[in-house]
Amino acid sequence: LVTTTQPGAGTYEGFVAGDTEPGDPSIFYRAVKELGEETGYIADEYHLVYFHQFAASIQWFAYTIIATNCHKIGEPIADIGERSRPYFVSVDVLVEMARARVFRYPPVMVKDVVFEFGIDKLKDIIANPRKYAVMSFSTK
Repeated sequence: LVTTTQPGAGTYEGFVAGDTEPGDPSIFYRAVKELGEETGYIADEYHLVYFHQFAASIQWFAYTIIATNCHKIGEPIADIGERSRPYFVSVDVLVEMARARVFRYPPVMVKDVVFEFGIDKLKDIIANPRKYAVMSFSTK
């Protein structure tokens, strides 16, 4: 997770996230870039485990990509006036944070999986993302 401070937006808790931009070759390219910029980490593997379309009439998706075997490569690279502080929590704490509505942008996958299948399924997805991946990308 990341605690982010942005000018005019205040400080909030959230996931590493970002919008794809024209010219991005894939969602994995954006995931690698955002993880590095927001946390200073890079992962050996990235697993697309969930995606959600917000409205059928437009192409607006939220992708959940789980990065595994992360390595610290530097400090977060923040935009002017922005600050990011990465930190780790257990799945139980993550679920409690979602229930308490701590996140500015609700974690769609967490809510959907816990509601449909229960917390044990969410724990298994996070522990074994390769098993649930629709698609994966390796940096090795």
